[in-house]
Amino acid sequence: MKFEYVSCNLCGSNKTKNIGKRKAPDRDSSLESDIVQCLDCGLLYPNPKPCLEDSDIQRMFGFDAPKEYFSIHTHNRFRLFGDILRRIERLKPDKGSFLDVGCGRGELLYLATKNGWEATGTDVSKDFVRYAKETF
Repeated sequence: MKFEYVSCNLCGSNKTKNIGKRKAPDRDSSLESDIVQCLDCGLLYPNPKPCLEDSDIQRMFGFDAPKEYFSIHTHNRFRLFGDILRRIERLKPDKGSFLDVGCGRGELLYLATKNGWEATGTDVSKDFVRYAKETF
């Protein structure tokens, strides 16, 4: 996996302070990246950031498990996402648009739609997107 140093994605500034470290998104990697905060707009982001190839994305976010595997964890995931949605609704009681970036298998999108939100999601995993469309 390659890394590259980047400017702030929000405002373009290069002025940052180091907040901490995180492991690379590759589960098998021992590489770390700094987490920085932009001093101009406050955005937190990894720098250097991982540059993912399609093969990296599939290896890290794809799945080859049968659908039954996911049903084992579905109850707990719905409970967790239900709690998250209740917190969001306390902050924004007037429902409107709902964007879930990194929506995974789509449970939060499903709950948001069911509760009156206009929900849309995106994910890097084609497998997860397909699963969400087929399941919900």
